Amino acid sequence: MIRDSFKALKNGFTVSITSFCGHEEELVQEALKKGYHKFISVGGDGTLHHVVNGIMKYGPELSTKIKVGVIPIGTGNDWIKNYSIPTQINECISILNKEETVFQDLGKITMNNQVYYFSNLAGVGFDGHVVNQINTFRKLGKLSYFIASLWSLATYKKKKINYQSKEKSDSNNMYLLAIGLCRYCGNGMQLTHNPNPTDGLFDITAVKDISTLGFLWNIRKMFNQKLNEHSKVDTFKCSEISITCDKTSTLLMQADGELLSFDSAHISIIPEAFQVVVPKIE
Repeated sequence: MIRDSFKALKNGFTVSITSFCGHEEELVQEALKKGYHKFISVGGDGTLHHVVNGIMKYGPELSTKIKVGVIPIGTGNDWIKNYSIPTQINECISILNKEETVFQDLGKITMNNQVYYFSNLAGVGFDGHVVNQINTFRKLGKLSYFIASLWSLATYKKKKINYQSKEKSDSNNMYLLAIGLCRYCGNGMQLTHNPNPTDGLFDITAVKDISTLGFLWNIRKMFNQKLNEHSKVDTFKCSEISITCDKTSTLLMQADGELLSFDSAHISIIPEAFQVVVPKIE
């Protein structure tokens, strides 16, 4: 059905189908070598994450010359909410044909001698633990993140997280440290207070040593962008941040829903690094 819808595209197209998780990166890089500069990510946030990483790891200097559109068919479609991209395929095709674009910032994660990129949000601590648990509940579809979150409340053990930026630093037992570019994650959660994917800054939320009961009582605020109202929640803006943990432990981070494990990481912003096709902004 999607292939048939592609016939309405003004330009010709070639379809590449993934065979394994992360295969998007290889397919994108093969296409770049052949001279392709327009891509359509068909899937969810994870698919877009790997498309972005394929582009950036191939040649960051080329990224602003490349256009990326999205047809959302995954279980997690949070990135599209920031730009009001519809879920109907025919409407997406119409948007792609108009090729209205914005240049979005990207996050660059350096850890374990590796580099990763994200376009939506990275979360350390509880958020990483949730993603680590989510496969157990994936059959529940759009409810999987919420159910995994409730389950994680009973199993997550807070760890000491140290973060440092020019604007702020802290060392504390934390539930969550969220580094946001866009507003939504986890099927509609809003963990950061005032994110803007084009202002050259991350929006940071640090949930400190709150009790499990207190976190559960305030879980509704994770959906209405009011998490910052709690006395044990700090929010601030920055362009780069370093994160470490105690030498005897490791931390889990999710970046656009992809799980990473580390003991130290540096996260910096790349302004206007990624050209995306979006509905016309009036």
